[in-house]
Amino acid sequence: ASQIEIGAYIPLFTSHTSIRKICFIGDDKQLPHYGQDDIHNLKSIFEVKHLKDHALFLNTQYRMPPQIGNFISQAVYDGLLESNLQHPITNKRMACHFINIPSQEQSHGTSRKNLGQCQTVFHIATILQAKNKQFRIITPYDAQQT
Repeated sequence: ASQIEIGAYIPLFTSHTSIRKICFIGDDKQLPHYGQDDIHNLKSIFEVKHLKDHALFLNTQYRMPPQIGNFISQAVYDGLLESNLQHPITNKRMACHFINIPSQEQSHGTSRKNLGQCQTVFHIATILQAKNKQFRIITPYDAQQT
């Protein structure tokens, strides 16, 4: 659970009288669920001082290739997050590449679209396909998936 809203855990105490301890597992730096960024009053239990003071930081991630994990460690966790060195994608293989495309986003229904990004990704994908390379394209916008 990335964000556990204050009050969401109170029913545990009212419906189960034998509970003596609770362990919350989450990440206070993770983005909230889609749509919750508009709820400015939502407060996570990880922002409550008496709970945060007793929190432990799990400093190793196993999910992402180290190249992506190291980027996130520097950008979000002040370099404290380590990556699993046994991950199958090693530094010998490029896991991701960020390219700054100077173009503007446009509204597209309930989503957004950036035509400059679409054209650049299409160009790179064409080159990679011609070389029989395996690749994946990740986009945050539904409108750019087709």
